[in-house]
Formats: sequence, structure tokens, C-alpha cells
Amino acid sequence: MNNTDREKKKCNNQKLIGKKRFILIYGVLLWGVYGSLIFGILTIFFNPNPKNYNIASIVARFVSYAIIFGLGGIVVSMVQWNFKSKKYDNK
Repeated sequence: MNNTDREKKKCNNQKLIGKKRFILIYGVLLWGVYGSLIFGILTIFFNPNPKNYNIASIVARFVSYAIIFGLGGIVVSMVQWNFKSKKYDNK
């Protein structure tokens, strides 16, 4: 099985779960939640002035990062869905 067949099979499996669920899983959960956690942890470790952190500010930062990365994940997963749909529906 070559790469094209593998990608086509993966695209068909993604279509089985549906567009909304694909965006929720791959966009909001994988890209948004994990991205915000990684980014939040990195900002804590590499902050030049860690005295400004308390629990409330850390939670507020993680919530704002989750919203920003979640919205970004929705956009990325929608573009990915549309690209794959156009690429493999024509074949």
C-alpha cells in the first residue's frame, strides 16, 4: 500500500466520524487543549519575572490560552477537512 492509498483510507475514516466531530477531536481537543497546555507550561518556565504568578493568574492564563488555541484549532481543522475533501473526492 503506497502513501496515496494510506492517505485516502485515512480520509475515508475521518469522513465516517463526520465534520463536526472531526473538528471537535482534532481541532479543539488535540490542537486547542494540548497546544494551550504546552504553551502555558512553557510561559511559566521561561517567564523572566515569576514573582507575578499566583494561582488565579495561572488559571486565567490557561483559560485564555485554551480559548485562543481552541479557536485556532477550529480554523486549522476546518481547513484540513476541506483540503482533504477536495483532494480525495475528485479521485
